[in-house]
Amino acid sequence: QTKKETYNKKTEVKKESSQLQKTISELKEGQTLAIEGLSFIPGRHILMKSSIPVLEDLLTSLKENEELRIEIQGHICCQKVFDINELSVMRARAIYNYLVSQKINRKRLTYKGYGTSEPIHPIPEKSEEEQDENRRVEILIIEN
Repeated sequence: QTKKETYNKKTEVKKESSQLQKTISELKEGQTLAIEGLSFIPGRHILMKSSIPVLEDLLTSLKENEELRIEIQGHICCQKVFDINELSVMRARAIYNYLVSQKINRKRLTYKGYGTSEPIHPIPEKSEEEQDENRRVEILIIEN
């Protein structure tokens, strides 16, 4: 091979799908998945930097499957106070806004905050682990 042939040769590099992407692609309509690794600054709706790769995986899943429609569901822990329930809406909306800003059609997305109404563990939680499991973002598959 000449240098020119080597230079013109296309090298295809395919990024391996993440576990999140594989799991989302296998979900059926009506199923829900808690998105592990999406963390917010405590008491705020601002994502922590460690959440960016997880958010990127969700974005990639939506880009690769144009039929996928989801509801982003925010859940919080620890308190049964009505004001704080707005935080779950703001967190779900933050994920929604990010996806829309990355050119995902808003018709494919909805969001809803559930506050503390659907805990995995009874409130008050007995440990930080239970709090973490109650404090989550889930996606509901509307169409896949």
